[in-house]
Amino acid sequence: MRARCPIAIRRLSKQRQRGAVVRRRTGDHEVIVRRLTTAPRCRCFDSRRIAIGHRARMLLSMRRLWTFSAFILVLASAEDCGPDVQSKAESTPPTVKLTTFQVYQNPSTGAQTYFTGDKCVENVPGFPKRMTDARWGMIAPTETVLNVCPDLVKIYSVTNGDVTRLITGAEVPQNPKAVFIGFAGSWPGYCKSTNAPLVEFFSSIKNQYLYVTNIEDMHALRVDRMYEEFRPTRVLGYLYKNQDTVTLEGPWGAPQNSVVYGHIPVPMNPIRRVFKANALPAYTTDPTSMKVSGFVLDDFVKSQYSLIQPTVDISQLEPICGPLVLLHETYNKDFNGVYRIRNLNSFPLMPVENIVRKSGYLFKDQNKAKDCVGYTAPVFEYQQTGTGLHFIAVDNTDASQYAQNNNTYTWTATLGYASYGSYFYTKDPTGPAI
Repeated sequence: MRARCPIAIRRLSKQRQRGAVVRRRTGDHEVIVRRLTTAPRCRCFDSRRIAIGHRARMLLSMRRLWTFSAFILVLASAEDCGPDVQSKAESTPPTVKLTTFQVYQNPSTGAQTYFTGDKCVENVPGFPKRMTDARWGMIAPTETVLNVCPDLVKIYSVTNGDVTRLITGAEVPQNPKAVFIGFAGSWPGYCKSTNAPLVEFFSSIKNQYLYVTNIEDMHALRVDRMYEEFRPTRVLGYLYKNQDTVTLEGPWGAPQNSVVYGHIPVPMNPIRRVFKANALPAYTTDPTSMKVSGFVLDDFVKSQYSLIQPTVDISQLEPICGPLVLLHETYNKDFNGVYRIRNLNSFPLMPVENIVRKSGYLFKDQNKAKDCVGYTAPVFEYQQTGTGLHFIAVDNTDASQYAQNNNTYTWTATLGYASYGSYFYTKDPTGPAI
């Protein structure tokens, strides 16, 4: 079967079939075409319209195909390089602006609001800037950083009348007037943040929120010399050093040590001494419950030693703090109205004695308590000889006033061990390893 050529031609003469030399003119050129075989051939033309042999045509087609394939490979290589180049561009650590965390306070009410720039607070009149810790800041709200650090926490400021607070992005739908003030780390060290926490405190007495960024302020609120009862409710995030910029270059490493990361806040109520008009003493952790009995608040027991609030889930604490002792407050109207804090497991109720409320928990094992909260002091109970009056003393120094008068006072029990203040932080047994 004869080979077919895409260009229709007439049958070759016998002279041409025998491989004779053929002279052919194309325009101004005369080309000699020599047949190498007498086999039937088809006649094709190259780009200059020169007749060429079939084998030569195949070689030319293969060369063109190779050239085209090489070109495609170059294009493909160029396309493959695109993402690599882009990845390099994206992997270049961005440098972002930081802004100072500022506190503004209403001088008449004491309420505070929080922003990262004076421009935002213009919308909240009556809150001039006050002195605050200028060591810390946030990533400016104008920066685009979530593509690099997707777990950053977006912090917003909200003001509703005299109540101001900070919230996270998840709470914005319930607070449509919230103002975005910046980004904070989700854990200490994440995305170049520090171990300085942004801790929210709340006082039910004042119905106010406070936000603390340093250990000194946290300690002052724990001691609570102003009797405002601010206690921590949550940690919103971790702040940045107060500088102009930060380069977000990973890896972030392990979480840094922090007083709150991997810890839980434990609320406490200080032991308070109260008196009746007849000088009858009593002790409680809730003075408001004493008013119905005619008692008036006198003072705190030494250094504001406290009981863990009775509503705390002790199953979270006992793995770290050791066993806890629950104390109750009782009232005996037949004993001149004696009101006391006591351990019902040590001494059962008297016939006319009634339980008023749960007072709170003490630590049972001082060595275990040290791992949980640090230093604790023993809580002693003394009874006045010949009466039903009982007195509470904390640590040996405070107890000496009773111990040195053993003709008047008798030691009756060591109730347990107490820490001080309105709260403390301890390790979360279910939290991350730190």
